[in-house]
Amino acid sequence: RMVCKWLTGLVRNESPTSSQPKSNKPAISILSSFSSHKKVFLEFSIDDKNQGRIEIEVLPEGGIMGEHFIDLITGEHGYGYQGSRIYACCTGEWCLLGDLLYCSPVNEVQQPAEAWAQPQSEHGEVGPVEETKPKLRKVYRGHTGCDTAQESPYDDQRGTVTLVAHDLDLDTKTWTLGPQFKIALKDNLVRSGRVLGNVVQGLDVLDELSQLPGSNAYEPHTRITIANCGVL
Repeated sequence: RMVCKWLTGLVRNESPTSSQPKSNKPAISILSSFSSHKKVFLEFSIDDKNQGRIEIEVLPEGGIMGEHFIDLITGEHGYGYQGSRIYACCTGEWCLLGDLLYCSPVNEVQQPAEAWAQPQSEHGEVGPVEETKPKLRKVYRGHTGCDTAQESPYDDQRGTVTLVAHDLDLDTKTWTLGPQFKIALKDNLVRSGRVLGNVVQGLDVLDELSQLPGSNAYEPHTRITIANCGVL
């Protein structure tokens, strides 16, 4: 049971911008910072037809964010990104992936047909109808221990991979980073501080997928599935 606080994952400083000292430090270049970091891949399909593949290098500066990302890529804990979908797109701007929280339907409690009839007492009077609630599937976030205060030093540039969801766990009353992640298709002036990697191959595949019908309304009309993923 989770409440999504941020849809797009943009993290803004709560204090006024004017109160922050202006930094003369140049922006860190993502591309020049990548070398021999761990690389993963994702393959996409629509109706079981291959749509292409991307490769992502995961930064060590991503810390625990990167570790959890790789765990979900490999399915280390018995669940992960394989079989999930690209659940939202903005044409030429971004794609949102890793919807492990909300992509599966609710498992309704199965009731026999006669159970829907109003119960009657032995005197023929209609008794109160007990309210039946749907049984929610178990949610696997994979990020319950992820520190939301953790910052990465990189700007949000075209091709960067960032964690996007801040979720309130209603059981523990704590904020955690969910499994959803965003891949930027253009440079972003707002720095999220959640960059964990960069697409190094196949970004044109996402450019094309972001243009599918429905993307202008943020949800593609056809399901784009992560058919396969793993570590290279």
